[in-house]
Amino acid sequence: MISKTDMLICKFTNTINKKVLIDENLKTTKKNTEIHGIGVKNIRKTAEKYGGTVSFEKKEEEFEVSFVLFGV
Repeated sequence: MISKTDMLICKFTNTINKKVLIDENLKTTKKNTEIHGIGVKNIRKTAEKYGGTVSFEKKEEEFEVSFVLFGV
């Protein structure tokens, strides 16, 4: 995480053991969908609120989310 004047840059990485399909919807592959995937939704909502950007990437057995927020 990097914090600059009025800007926050974050990158999170998590291991995965299943096939992840990265598309616009980015749905959880876990059985109980009501309690999983909440973090992704919150990151998207927060990025939109602060005029930021979000990107998702799959790297071998890792899932990476990066986002930039402005005016924070």
